[in-house]
Amino acid sequence: MRLLCLAKAIIALIPVLTVLHTPVVSAQSYPDRPVRLIAAFPPGGGADILGRIMAQKFSEMWGVSMFVENKTGASGNIGTDFVAKSEPNGYTLLVSPNGLTINPNVMKDLPFDVTKDLVPIGMVATSPLVLVVKSTVPVKTLAEMIAYAKAAPGQLNFGSTGAGTSQHLAGELINLTAGIKTVHVPYRSGAAVNQALLTGDLQIGYVSYTSVEAFVKDGRFRLIATLGGSRDPTLPDLPTLAEAGLPGCEVDIWYAMFAPAKTPAPVIRQLNGDIRKILDAPGMKEFLAQRGFNTAYSTPEAMAEVIRKDLARWKQVTERINLKL
Repeated sequence: MRLLCLAKAIIALIPVLTVLHTPVVSAQSYPDRPVRLIAAFPPGGGADILGRIMAQKFSEMWGVSMFVENKTGASGNIGTDFVAKSEPNGYTLLVSPNGLTINPNVMKDLPFDVTKDLVPIGMVATSPLVLVVKSTVPVKTLAEMIAYAKAAPGQLNFGSTGAGTSQHLAGELINLTAGIKTVHVPYRSGAAVNQALLTGDLQIGYVSYTSVEAFVKDGRFRLIATLGGSRDPTLPDLPTLAEAGLPGCEVDIWYAMFAPAKTPAPVIRQLNGDIRKILDAPGMKEFLAQRGFNTAYSTPEAMAEVIRKDLARWKQVTERINLKL
């Protein structure tokens, strides 16, 4: 009888023992080893620059290293897919621009679902996408650029970091809205776009300001307009496309962090809270502004809503220009 009671007691304890011996990632123990932050675009681009800034701040806060690894190609899909298929334990994360919400609308059979295979940690920053021309192009305003393009249809090239990216769609939208024909030339990185502008292979660029700031300041590129819906605080004198006479072409770039779906909620909450602490730290707003970023914290829930709306918006845009890759 005593043996039977002991056996029953052991059986009753099995669920408890299982829980106690199952590895659990929690906010109390996380992180206890280095965290990998995947930038799905090459070095020198906005995601890479911002990712390295955030990785350094996370490392300083935690006393545990966060390091950036670039996994590039397919308009960010290779790196994104890698994170989506990683173990959901908080040790492999993604920093991505809003191209994440464009690709599903222009590419068939993606190996991941943005809303099912990833969970948003939160928005980190926005960056003004700007229209620049090589300084040798004889235009100083948007109206002059449109007139120049109409006088030489198909003779002006604009570059982007890949077909179906925000930069590409911005150029196509401007073509449609302004009634001009400029030719899209895709490159693998923002640095390659800049190089093509410098050599004259491109005349127009729709690029992140962070990647061209030095060339604007030294006079090799000329700013024409910002593509955001409102003037950017880091570029207060630069008009929007609407202010320059071409409404309806707004393209805002945001950057956010993501984790694989099923990452424990306590880890997501901790990461989101730490993002807020980093962005709220004294001098951080000014530090990012000097590099062309605007701090833009959001909760995971608010970020999920941004993604939902952007997926719907880009669906309308890509259908309008009949873009399929």
